[in-house]
Amino acid sequence: MTTTSAIGKRTDLYLCDPDTLVIIGITTRDGPEHPLYDDRIHLPIDEGMVRNIMALGVFEPIVTARGDNGEVIVVDGRQRVRCAIEANRRLKDDGKETMRVPVLAPRRQAHADLVGVMVSANEVRTNDGVKDKCNRARRLVESYGKGTDEVALLFGVSEQQVKNWLTYFELAPMVQK
Repeated sequence: MTTTSAIGKRTDLYLCDPDTLVIIGITTRDGPEHPLYDDRIHLPIDEGMVRNIMALGVFEPIVTARGDNGEVIVVDGRQRVRCAIEANRRLKDDGKETMRVPVLAPRRQAHADLVGVMVSANEVRTNDGVKDKCNRARRLVESYGKGTDEVALLFGVSEQQVKNWLTYFELAPMVQK
């Protein structure tokens, strides 16, 4: 028995330059008529995510598909790719080594069939509640000696937000609710 079989099914994972990945509507002229177009490409770049990626890299693989001309199209992970491109621009400007993003081998499905993957990947996620975030932030500070600046980087939020979370447990129970 190989180590791979003890862990699970083997999949192909590649590290790619994020600039080589195609985002429908950004690197193409396609619009809402394309099955893999997503309006969220027009959201502003998330500064917290850019800083987090600069510090830690992208650790959740990007889901991709092959385009008609062999290009690799992002199905899930557009914001991660956009932020990685911005992080690499900043790293390069600072004379630092740029990073690659983990990409799952392109799916071999019709683009229209991948719409379900795209929607599902974003809609079934559940954001943690405020109390959970407060607990995690407090644990990082109190148990692991992280500074509020480090915790902010890990959560992709401002340091002031972390300070606000840390005061949560000082509030009266009625206010906490």
